[in-house]
Amino acid sequence: MSKTITWFAASTIAILVFCVPRIAQGNGLIIVDKAMPRHILPPHPPHPPWPPRPIPPHRPIRQFLPLELRSQHVEVAIKDQVAVTKLQQVFYNPSDRRLEGTFIFPVPKGARIDKFSMEVNGKMQKAELLDAKKARKIYEDIVRKALDPALFEYAGQSLFKVRIFPIEPRKEKEVKIKYTEILSRDGKMVRYLYHLNTKKYSSRPIKDLSMKIEVETSGAEIKSVYSPSHEAEVKRHGKQRVVVGLEKKNMATDADFLLYYSLKGKDGGDVDLSVLTHNPDDSDNGGHFMLLVSPGAWKKEEAAIPKDVVFVFDSSGSMRGKKIEQAKEAMKFCVDSLNDEDRFEIIRISTEAEP
Repeated sequence: MSKTITWFAASTIAILVFCVPRIAQGNGLIIVDKAMPRHILPPHPPHPPWPPRPIPPHRPIRQFLPLELRSQHVEVAIKDQVAVTKLQQVFYNPSDRRLEGTFIFPVPKGARIDKFSMEVNGKMQKAELLDAKKARKIYEDIVRKALDPALFEYAGQSLFKVRIFPIEPRKEKEVKIKYTEILSRDGKMVRYLYHLNTKKYSSRPIKDLSMKIEVETSGAEIKSVYSPSHEAEVKRHGKQRVVVGLEKKNMATDADFLLYYSLKGKDGGDVDLSVLTHNPDDSDNGGHFMLLVSPGAWKKEEAAIPKDVVFVFDSSGSMRGKKIEQAKEAMKFCVDSLNDEDRFEIIRISTEAEP
């Protein structure tokens, strides 16, 4: 299988943390480090001396409730393996304190965000990019405070940092993020991943979630489109454009959103070359371009070797309901991805194996 040469890539991980051991879901991280005092009470009158009491063991003081993620809307535009992801989140401060915090956005290892912009309540914010060494110190501080030991898995990764103030009591805070990445391609298969799995940080579901992914190619035909992680709706608009949608209320976030789609070239093979141009100012000074090259472009004379494939399909009683439907979709996707000369057979197993 050919491997596409890509020059930059990026992906996003997102978690929302608060100054308590519990964490609200999110695709960023808000560290609340300051709260304004409510008011100062007058001192109590002096009491007569009391006998000493036993000192109970120290317990952490839970001063605030965690921020709530009320909604999350994602729009993705994929054009010839270049994905532009727009994320809108609305957080709610359920406490009666005005809070101040820092929003951090982890960048995965080996990835580079080509473009990054962020809005907080309609105002553009300038994000500071920290290298892996400086970012590691922030992760270590969070773990040391016992806010989120699981977050240390991102140590060694760069991050963007933005100061957020104020977070008003009983009010919402809207955050918008936009970033660009190059999707990896393995042979005819392209993969897009969006991190929704925040169960290890919080058991709370996302109240309002919507995702829209539009895939479009300039030369290749889009064949199979499949999400093994979620029941997404797929609508085709011709051979080179597909729209994938997902809308859920109070959805459990125990799995990342994963999307696969396969390509077929004009001659039935892989896409060989793809050129993308960009001129941000539309000026006469010109812009720049990116060229994606598939190594298989110079080996078209080598036909794919026919394969014999056997699929084993579990149709037992334990597969009833959602499981059997997911298995059928996966089976259909695998069959559609076979070459014209391939042969396949399906063996159904329950109490016995049947061809």
